[in-house]
Amino acid sequence: MDMIGRAVSDLISRERLGAAATVVVGPSIGDKALIEAGEGIVAGSLPDHLAESVAADAYQLMEVEQNRTLDYGEESVYIETIAPQPRLVIIGAV
Repeated sequence: MDMIGRAVSDLISRERLGAAATVVVGPSIGDKALIEAGEGIVAGSLPDHLAESVAADAYQLMEVEQNRTLDYGEESVYIETIAPQPRLVIIGAV
C-alpha cells in the first residue's frame, strides 16, 4: 500500500473527514494529496501553485460530502470526499 493509501486507511480508522485530491489533467498529472478537515494536506503533495486552492475547494466539498473535478488553469484536479460512516443510535426502543 502506498503512502496515500495508508493515510486514507488511517483517516477512516480514526473516523475523520477528509478528501483525496488527484491531478487528472495537466503537467502535474498523477500528483496526489490527502487533505484532512482542519489539518490541511497530511500526505502526498500537490504543486505549490495548486495546493492552497485545492485545499480550500476540498473543504467546501467535504461540508456537503460531494466529489468533483475542478479546473485550475490548464490543470484539472479530481477531489473525492472521504467521510466517516454514519451512526444510528436508537434510544428508548421497546
